[in-house]
Amino acid sequence: MKKLIFIIIFSVAFIALANGQQKYFVVIKNNPDVTLPVSFKDQILDSVAFPRYLNNIYQQLYQNGYIAASIQPRRKQGDTIELRVESGPPYKLAYLRKGNVPEELLTKIDYREKFFLDKPFNYSQIARLFNRLLAYTENNGYPFASIKLDSLALNDHEFRASIKYDPGPYITFDTIKVEGTSKTKLTFLSSFLKIMPGKPFEFDKIDRATTRLSRLPYLKPADAGYVTFQNNQATYHLNLERRKVNQLDGIIGVLPNEREGNRLLITGQFDLKLHDLFSSGKRLEFTWQRLQVQSQALDVAYFHPNLLSAPLSFSLGFSLLKEDTTFLNRHFDLHAYFDPGRSGTYHVFVRNKSASTLSSLEFADTDEFPDVLDFDLTSYGLGYQWSNINDMIDPTRGVSVRFDGQLGNKRIRRNANLSPVIYDTIDLNSVQYQLNFAFDQYHRVGKKWVLNTRLTGGKVLNDQLFLNDLYRVGGLRSLRGFNENFFFASEYLLTNVNLKYYLDRQSFLLFFFDQSYLANKATNFDITDYPSGLGVGLNFSTNTGIFSFLYALGRSNDQPFSFSLSKIHFGYTSRF
Repeated sequence: MKKLIFIIIFSVAFIALANGQQKYFVVIKNNPDVTLPVSFKDQILDSVAFPRYLNNIYQQLYQNGYIAASIQPRRKQGDTIELRVESGPPYKLAYLRKGNVPEELLTKIDYREKFFLDKPFNYSQIARLFNRLLAYTENNGYPFASIKLDSLALNDHEFRASIKYDPGPYITFDTIKVEGTSKTKLTFLSSFLKIMPGKPFEFDKIDRATTRLSRLPYLKPADAGYVTFQNNQATYHLNLERRKVNQLDGIIGVLPNEREGNRLLITGQFDLKLHDLFSSGKRLEFTWQRLQVQSQALDVAYFHPNLLSAPLSFSLGFSLLKEDTTFLNRHFDLHAYFDPGRSGTYHVFVRNKSASTLSSLEFADTDEFPDVLDFDLTSYGLGYQWSNINDMIDPTRGVSVRFDGQLGNKRIRRNANLSPVIYDTIDLNSVQYQLNFAFDQYHRVGKKWVLNTRLTGGKVLNDQLFLNDLYRVGGLRSLRGFNENFFFASEYLLTNVNLKYYLDRQSFLLFFFDQSYLANKATNFDITDYPSGLGVGLNFSTNTGIFSFLYALGRSNDQPFSFSLSKIHFGYTSRF
């Protein structure tokens, strides 16, 4: 029957193809006993869509029990093709008994015998049932389970059958065996991959292992790995190569000095990133920046994975921002991450921020409201992140998503240098909200081109916002073509488009364009801007590290595209 159907489809399709991409009006003369959906009637199709159209008709007939159906071409006249649908007799499924399948297993896959009682025979429905059974068993210690129809009978176009289930041996995980240059401890790998000795075998954990390992920048799987079975135990074999991803780098920026005429401003940045500390997946990061003449920033973070071999990790962070002689912000963060292994990572966090003014004397003898105030803010938040990016160091395909929300109590501290009248007009205690998100996509375009699009955004909500409440946007890692942290924003949306042309695995030319929406709705401000940046760059890999160069132009309400205001960044990253 299948061969006959194939010949019919092929023959009709061949007739259509012989006439190129001409449009045809298809008329169906079907058996009166068969009701086809209106969408199949009186179609205008070309030779490419015609075979797919015939296949869809067959699928519709099979799902309604007409498993002996056929489609006969009656005639072709001009641009009209007439088809005759012969359904044959309808077949029914009188019943499908549960057989020897355990009741608890049927409950897990949501089997109901009434769904298979006196229904049109639809083998795809039975196949889906079998697939659900096997998917559950192979992820609960029975990878060799088998299912088939038993006591199959056909009488007067009615099928009767029972399910016969053979679970096979019960299999548990043994250990992970690693070959290659990796020095990462097996206890961490077992916890990270959730392949724990003595636990029931789960095929999904093996299937997801390579994807999960791609999230570890310091390891690179040489292949997909394989599983061996012995004595009712499964051993997962991996070949892992250790990568040089620990970073020690510095960047020097040469920027126009707006405060001192035509003189240049030299800025700097120092980064230290240590991965897989003590061969246990721990991470330490240290970043220092000199943003402007009297502005500096410091960020320190520590990440501890799989606490007590559980899918629970935590991180500690501290950051400090000194903005010229205006204010000083200090942050302390504590994050707890839960990784169920299938649907991304969830995290909860608490964040404490202490903001202090550095110079408020200019407002001492006035009732003028200042741009910054002293306050403390303790926030609590929830977040989620998911990624299928193929390589954390040099990604070429995949998507990552991250978003979080937080709310906290903001307590404004009185400053003795300011007039008490100021504090009489504001609420010293209020609730502040904040939302953040980031979306990244990598797509390979040809053999040597990779397109990366990134969308980030955030919003801070409070009736009393000050400059030291706001986001900082601008610079090498956000909006290129501007000084670091050049813009203040209570809400922003930023799109980065990066097109890379690879010279080798780690050397590439970069062409980029950044576009943003920024709004500053803080007290004393009501500013909206749409700054953009564009430029080119070069990453050049050597035996000891990576040299980077970037040239950028920026445009905003207060700055036109100008070569005299261009930004040049260059640096060197050492990996070990």
